Amino acid sequence: MPEDQTIESLEWAYERGKVEANANIISVDGHEVFASEQHRPTTLLSLEQFADKPYRVKEERQFVDVVSFTGYLSAMGYGTTALFGSLKQANVLAILDYREKADPSWHSDRATLVMARTPEWEAFRAVNGRPQAQADFALFLERWAYVVESPDPANLAEIARNLEGATTGKFSAKINHQNGSFKLGYEEDTVLSSVFVPEKMTIKVAPFFASPPLEIVVPIRIRVREGVVSFMLDIPNLERIEMDALISVFSDVTAAIDLPVYVGP
Repeated sequence: MPEDQTIESLEWAYERGKVEANANIISVDGHEVFASEQHRPTTLLSLEQFADKPYRVKEERQFVDVVSFTGYLSAMGYGTTALFGSLKQANVLAILDYREKADPSWHSDRATLVMARTPEWEAFRAVNGRPQAQADFALFLERWAYVVESPDPANLAEIARNLEGATTGKFSAKINHQNGSFKLGYEEDTVLSSVFVPEKMTIKVAPFFASPPLEIVVPIRIRVREGVVSFMLDIPNLERIEMDALISVFSDVTAAIDLPVYVGP
């Protein structure tokens, strides 16, 4: 058997298989057939499994934060590594065995930084632009109050409780032009009450696990129709926020290991 582990080995195995197969061919009525089914040639298999070590590295790794991703690349060595960022797929693909200029490679050694969205950002993203009834909006405010920078989360929780309690009253809305807040008046069981809702809130949230937290101003829209109130969060330029977060991650990767990220769609 040849000592090299490339195409010559495969050719040797192929020819050897033909010799062994031919040894079991007999002539029947002038036609060559196999002496038995067990001697039929089988699919040609790679001899790599019998070698002392694999012919090449075949690795697929995934990471969700920059430190782990760049740490792995540094540990593995990145002499021929190339990095490709995708805005559409929200990831950075590292091909550790990319190639030298005149030396093609199989590109089988890979690592990917997957830009998974954080639960907080997913939550705000899911309700963005969608009207919510007061009870649903109150529950949302209570659930995610810890990411709210302003107004004070305690005040926000109080607003949420007041809203949640006012489930059957007839609402009317009046805007305060001095601070932009909404005054919701409602009558329930002949009792007149009111709730003040801010026109916006500022949240601090990381769009992706790999990106830093951002302060984002989220306007609160309100609509009263036939005495029924609904609320809507309206995050401005949501797609742009995500794109900027991705680009910042690409820059962080480059800064960490001094390799460019080639950005594509």
